[in-house]
Amino acid sequence: MTDHSALIDAIPTDLWIGGKQVPSSSGARFPVHNPANGAVLTTVADASTADGATALDEAVAAQPSWAATAPRERAEILRRAWELVMERRDDFALAMTLEMGKPLAESQGEVAYGGEFLRWFSEEAVRINGRYTSSPTGTGRILVAKQPIGPALAITPWNFPLAMGTRKIGPAFAAGCTMIVKPAAETPLTMLLLGQVFTDAGLPAVWAWAQDVGGRNVAPIFGWANMWGNFGAALQARPDLVPELRAQPDDGAQREIGVRGQARRVGTLPSLIPSAFAWRRTL
Repeated sequence: MTDHSALIDAIPTDLWIGGKQVPSSSGARFPVHNPANGAVLTTVADASTADGATALDEAVAAQPSWAATAPRERAEILRRAWELVMERRDDFALAMTLEMGKPLAESQGEVAYGGEFLRWFSEEAVRINGRYTSSPTGTGRILVAKQPIGPALAITPWNFPLAMGTRKIGPAFAAGCTMIVKPAAETPLTMLLLGQVFTDAGLPAVWAWAQDVGGRNVAPIFGWANMWGNFGAALQARPDLVPELRAQPDDGAQREIGVRGQARRVGTLPSLIPSAFAWRRTL
């Protein structure tokens, strides 16, 4: 598919929640512009805070079954998603250029680069190994087992709308975590098209894509612009969640981010942007 209008018309524009397209609970939508000429390409659903809560509930409910899904099955779904991205590489590249503005050749490069995360982690899904060693003192044994703790949150930027999504989605799905994604408000179409690919690849209803405009609304999983105001309030409204965020920054350092008592900003943004966030329900 190479016709601009036909491609835009074929891209889903509602929220992906529970593995299906649903409109925003408020009915709100916002425009996506072509930065080359300012023209409106289309409008997409504008997620509300209620939509974010729904997305989180769906992700929490689906977590046990997805975690119990055989690694080989998770691997095959990711592999199929990679194959479909490659089959539709021209569509992804054109959508990216139309909404983001990078040259078509660069968009095609990102499709190849971004799609590779899906293939890589499809192969890693069956290689999630633990460890069994002697303790340093020689008086005991250390047993390490790895398990998914999802749901996971991915934040995608406007300038790499595919690759910065797949590099987060791939490892989370491979590990058995459910996902919520919020693409950048400037470039939601590429991620919405990826949602269709995952549906076609046979992914169960273990994920949600929720886009907002300018951080006005907060919808968990796949990022938001205004993390610290509405997000803190949303967490406080969910007493069934452990009031703690676990961040795994790209530098490998572990940091604990406490959210207790009131919404507040903690740390600096560069130190807190994670590869994945996870909420855990209290047992």
